[in-house]
Amino acid sequence: MTEGIAGGLIDSSSTPRPMSKAVAVGSPASSPQTAVGTPVAAPASADAAYSITQGAARLDTADAAEYLYSDNGVSVDATRCRPQGSGGSFAARYGGRYHRWACIWVGTDGDGADVGGAFRITGHSDGTYGYLAVAGGLRWL
Repeated sequence: MTEGIAGGLIDSSSTPRPMSKAVAVGSPASSPQTAVGTPVAAPASADAAYSITQGAARLDTADAAEYLYSDNGVSVDATRCRPQGSGGSFAARYGGRYHRWACIWVGTDGDGADVGGAFRITGHSDGTYGYLAVAGGLRWL
């Protein structure tokens, strides 16, 4: 974590949080109407978690932003993801599942100011995901 910028978690007290930069991945609905803090089921197999869907990457992005920037009271309103390295658009290959996603997010901080940022989200074979804040981390818009 960067000094002055810390992380926050989606309000999910029944879900234990790991000690590393990884959080359990589920099989969320791809609908943008799905609540970010809604618990999701675990993937059927470890192979299914290594490559994750766009919907899972979007939920992971929101989870990572609210976890990493909790000291700022960040609440994520919207996310967008594309497979890393795909350029502007991508064909639905591999059943829509990819190992790495380039994702952006927007939301508000605890004072109501508009904020945003970007993450690289990576699926792990143990059902967790990794995240890396890119493009400067948390930004006030």
